Amino acid sequence: MKPGDELALLAVNKLMYMNPEDTSAKITCAAILEKAIAHSPNNSYLKFAAMDIFHKLDATSLSWKIYKTLGLKHIQLDSCSFIILPYLVRGGLYNETVELCNSMIRFHTITARDCGDYSGRAMKSGILSKADEFLVFQRTKMNSSLSMLEAKGLILDAAAVLAEPIERKRTEHETMLHGKLGQLQGIVGGENDYDRSTQMISEIFNPFASLSAISWAKSVEDGQEIGGITDNRDFSILSHRLLFTMPLDQKDSIIQGALRRGHIHGLLLRAAILVEGIKGPKKGKVVGLNDELKKRTESFLRAVETVASVKLQPDEEESTGGKHLLSALSGLCHALSVVGSGTPGLENDTLEEREVTSSTILEERAFMHLKEARETLKNSSVKTICFVLPHYIVPVFSLFRMLAKVCDLFGWGKRKSKSRRCAGAMASFAGQFCAMIEGFRSTMTRYVFARL
Repeated sequence: MKPGDELALLAVNKLMYMNPEDTSAKITCAAILEKAIAHSPNNSYLKFAAMDIFHKLDATSLSWKIYKTLGLKHIQLDSCSFIILPYLVRGGLYNETVELCNSMIRFHTITARDCGDYSGRAMKSGILSKADEFLVFQRTKMNSSLSMLEAKGLILDAAAVLAEPIERKRTEHETMLHGKLGQLQGIVGGENDYDRSTQMISEIFNPFASLSAISWAKSVEDGQEIGGITDNRDFSILSHRLLFTMPLDQKDSIIQGALRRGHIHGLLLRAAILVEGIKGPKKGKVVGLNDELKKRTESFLRAVETVASVKLQPDEEESTGGKHLLSALSGLCHALSVVGSGTPGLENDTLEEREVTSSTILEERAFMHLKEARETLKNSSVKTICFVLPHYIVPVFSLFRMLAKVCDLFGWGKRKSKSRRCAGAMASFAGQFCAMIEGFRSTMTRYVFARL
């Protein structure tokens, strides 16, 4: 820290305290901090403050650029990354989110291996107290890390929207990101869903894989206590925030978010497996359910009920339309179950009954809740859109594509939207969904032109 650094931080705090929403004040703060960092490049508090200001200016890519200059390593990844992770998600930097989360998971994997080695060496040397210290640290601090849990969930959410870096031109060394839903990973209602789901299931019980968030969420559902999660975050790095504040997720909020992600992705896994086992009608009659399909359907419906009961934070529920989007997701899931396997407990199972029941669910539940969500998100900010996209929109779209695939199998595809009620209900849902996405696109376009 060099002389004058505190004055720069004090000036930034004073400006943000007096004009918290004034763009000119934010730009002035950014200029002050850039000059201060150039004068004192080793002062981490100046960089933390600059990350906050650039995120306020919707320039999260600059926050990420500054974060990388901090050179955080080892335990700092677990204790200090919390300051940038929410910014990356709300800034739409999904590739960077996964990159950072993977670094955190690699650190935990290496730490677990080294801890075992060091404790073994200590025992061979006869220093049993030191061996116990290593093991207690690993068990109480690392294995139950809150940051690790959050990183696993964020990887699950961002996997489907990862983009692939490609070269701009043959003569240039810089790359640009080329994205496509489910291009690299994730269950998105595509042709590779079943193969991906079987591969993912093999990793669910690996404690150092992001997919273990699914098995953890299931264990909590079955009654396991969640009080053992350890918050290793170092809040002293926030001492630069003297007169202004930034949103900071509480421990309970992070745990609830991890539970939601684990339950939703567990649901997507079961949906992909269920769709693979559904058989179309023969000679105008439904095919009887075999034991395997019954088990898949029962497991899927249990997961649907769990997702429907997920608790959301009040601000997330109100500003993001999360409650309505989860209800729309639940409606799509029930419709998928009815079309593919029939109504549970109904003896007279016919094609007509399946079509009427699924259409009613789509019209009265899925469509109406999606409409409410669209109304809530109508004037959303860029940050809210970037948050909602991987967390809620992609799962809803994935289930819709799965349901559309099963409807095609039963002869209720999009070409029958005017002659079949179920196809018409699907078309209405698709129209509402497209209108919501078009609203997002318009907001992002206005944002890009405003930045130019």
